[in-house]
Amino acid sequence: MQSKTVKRRRSLVVAHLEGISRDALERYQDIVSDYVKGNEGIYALFRKSRLYYVGLASNLRTRIKQHLKDKHSESWDRFSVYLTRGESHLKEMESLLIRVSRPPGNKQRAEFVRSEDMKRRFRQDVKRYQNQELNNLMGAEAKASPKKQKLAGHSLVSIYTAGVRSLRGKYKTQVFRARITKAGTIVVNGRTFKSFSGAANSVTGGSVDGWHFWKYRTSDGLWARIAELRHK
Repeated sequence: MQSKTVKRRRSLVVAHLEGISRDALERYQDIVSDYVKGNEGIYALFRKSRLYYVGLASNLRTRIKQHLKDKHSESWDRFSVYLTRGESHLKEMESLLIRVSRPPGNKQRAEFVRSEDMKRRFRQDVKRYQNQELNNLMGAEAKASPKKQKLAGHSLVSIYTAGVRSLRGKYKTQVFRARITKAGTIVVNGRTFKSFSGAANSVTGGSVDGWHFWKYRTSDGLWARIAELRHK
């Protein structure tokens, strides 16, 4: 019987020390310094159990010592520290924590370097969903104009040329797969269609916008709506 090798996922946080008093840090600074020496990570300063400040450091030992004397020195009484594996995502981790918790000691604006703000897309999708819901309630069917159908057919060839081949779409609890052909068609469940909407309607049984139903995998490994390619 062959033994199976279980591949363990490498953890991001490799060690942590939480809720230690400022007094303990000052009295046993050498011990804490030994723990964090040469490591990078995230640290948090607390005031009466409430988060006051979040920071990152490639040298935690020096950073923590600085906060015993700098402008924040009288504003916290406890601290926590989290040692991480590597520092490639440290800045984003710090930004995420600051945006979620909004500590009063952090005055700088936390930004994400490559994150898409989906609020505009969400607003558009809500409007489209409401229009579709209204059409269903009133018994009306949304039909694509000849101009839009022509655009969709032309765009299929362009999208194929851009390197997009595989698509997926989710309806209720089921995930459907489709592929774009060199001829500018979509094949799903063995059937061929000339537009995204036609392919989407075949699996949903309704009238939906195929540009927003089908998704493709981006270079970052995320799934994004085909409609996003219209703006690129």
